[in-house]
Amino acid sequence: MPGAATDSELRANLDSQKDEVEALQAIYEHDFEWADHEVYAAPCKSFYMSIPGDFCLRLLIHLPSDYPSRSCPIAEVYESFGVSSSDCDAIIHNLATIFNKSQGDVCLYEWIESVREQFGSFASFEASSLEVVDMDATELLLSAAPSPRDDIPLFLRQIKTGVPITDRKSTFQANAVAVSSVEEVIGPCCLHRCHMCVDF
Repeated sequence: MPGAATDSELRANLDSQKDEVEALQAIYEHDFEWADHEVYAAPCKSFYMSIPGDFCLRLLIHLPSDYPSRSCPIAEVYESFGVSSSDCDAIIHNLATIFNKSQGDVCLYEWIESVREQFGSFASFEASSLEVVDMDATELLLSAAPSPRDDIPLFLRQIKTGVPITDRKSTFQANAVAVSSVEEVIGPCCLHRCHMCVDF
């Protein structure tokens, strides 16, 4: 649309924004947080949208006064863990794509859902796949045969170590090993940890 938005268009935008924001607050509850405390009639509003999951994404969203009739919401990936810069760029590009398809209608719910679908999952386990073990650690330690410090259990020698990932000031490194039973881990691991204890 050529020219600046008219007063009636701005009022219609404000009404659409109010309805959309109220819906987002109702749907996402604690994942929604205002970034400023300006009154609703302010020309631009900003809020954070957290995407729960392993990536800990936090989006900062700005609503220009001429959204949704003319301008796309302005967004940035404010916080993330393990999301590449190209993925962050793709998240923002996806907002523009969804806005262009919306033809003047609100589009944030569709965009947020697409981000949640891609980055909002947890690395979780089915409860039924986890074996519940009720053991007394003291009894286990007393019943296990002592082993020399250099006698590291076989499964500990088979640990695979991943490539370190540095995000801001923290470095993370994954370690994995295949085991077939709880006993295979608990006894040797407890003994190994006892031998490795260091007083601080």
